[in-house]
Amino acid sequence: MSSSDYQESPAPEAKKSSGQTSRMIFNALTAVALLASVCLCLFFLTIFVNPNSALNPFPPPTAIAALQLPTATWTPIQLPATWTPTVTIEPSATWTPGPSVTPGVVSTSAVLPAATSLFTATVTPRPSATPKPTGAPFTADVRPVDSTIVHPEFGCSWWGVGGQATDLKGDPIIGLVIKLAGVLPSQQISMLTVTGTAPIYGRGGYEFKLGDVPQNTTKALTIQLLDQAGLPISEQITFDTFADCSKNLILIRFKQVR
Repeated sequence: MSSSDYQESPAPEAKKSSGQTSRMIFNALTAVALLASVCLCLFFLTIFVNPNSALNPFPPPTAIAALQLPTATWTPIQLPATWTPTVTIEPSATWTPGPSVTPGVVSTSAVLPAATSLFTATVTPRPSATPKPTGAPFTADVRPVDSTIVHPEFGCSWWGVGGQATDLKGDPIIGLVIKLAGVLPSQQISMLTVTGTAPIYGRGGYEFKLGDVPQNTTKALTIQLLDQAGLPISEQITFDTFADCSKNLILIRFKQVR
């Protein structure tokens, strides 16, 4: 055996050493890859659990806070313990009655001057012929009746005067003044009302209540129709009353005749 052959014998050991080195490098790279895989898994797991983590390069947008509305509180209105309702009375037109009438017997044939009525057309007379008044433009029909025809709820516990006013065509007239005056057994009266205020007698109806118990009187009361200016447009009508339950309503109808 030559010396050269002896020196070449260690070659297999060098190859073995080189193979081990390669395996160590491969194992190291494998370990690094495994470690990197574990770190990468931990990274994604952290982002999955907490998307808003600082590690997440693409964090989700911040959610808009829900709008909080104030809670409505109902507070009932409390009236003062001493509250008293106040009634406001609207002012009414003041009627100034004409001169008082002295009760007494008045002849129904007396002729009164003609009065200008709001419901009578004004005719301009010709210069050659001046018309003369022939009487009041309204007449009255007086008739005692049972009050239950208009007030059945009171029976005989009612006593008064009522009726209506109509024009030439028989249509009701609203707005004329009715004046009732005279002396009753217990008092002197002077009362006013307006046609149209008691529609129970018709559209132009009126009414005066004298009391709750019918009484007998003889020519103690007078009634007269006035226009809106307070001027008489009928004669003064004198009438009687009765303590009879079938005659406790004196029905007086005024009718225009000219």
